[in-house]
Amino acid sequence: MNLLPFLFGYLAVVVVFWIASRLVISSADEGRTAQVVAGTLEFYPNRRAYWGVYIMVAIMIYPIAMVAIKGIHSSSEVLPVLFCVGFITFLLTAYPGTIDLSPEGLKQTYWASPKMVILWKEVKEIRVEEKKQRVTIVGSNGKKIVHTRQLPDRARYLAELESHCPAKMPGAAAKRVEAPVSV
Repeated sequence: MNLLPFLFGYLAVVVVFWIASRLVISSADEGRTAQVVAGTLEFYPNRRAYWGVYIMVAIMIYPIAMVAIKGIHSSSEVLPVLFCVGFITFLLTAYPGTIDLSPEGLKQTYWASPKMVILWKEVKEIRVEEKKQRVTIVGSNGKKIVHTRQLPDRARYLAELESHCPAKMPGAAAKRVEAPVSV
């Protein structure tokens, strides 16, 4: 058996997988803005990030397809299949979902998990993490909607949150305390 072509094949898969993963986790393009679609304000990831997800899923489907075609001859062939299925499931449920802001509230949609909906009146807390470039909205029902660095127009997102629930914004209590009180 010639080992060199075998190693080059695996190396090529690893390099393509690495490039795809970089596409998925890359930050939103500078200057990209949220889009108004059918009366809602949409914050969605870069389109090239979707291609990264497609490539990663295709790479993970290959071992599953090979086992399906050849059949399972030993229990050791089940582990890679389970790993690939688990990775695909994780990727499709954890990839930054599109966030829609409407006059009623917020909605975050992922590919393979239920939609998260928080009405404006149900917003319990807003956490802004500058270091991680993340904004987390916690609803009174315990649901969380997270705006990550993969989503565009963070400034507009924060401005919309400020306009809909100013008392819940971080620092709002400090602003109220600092405001001069007229006697």
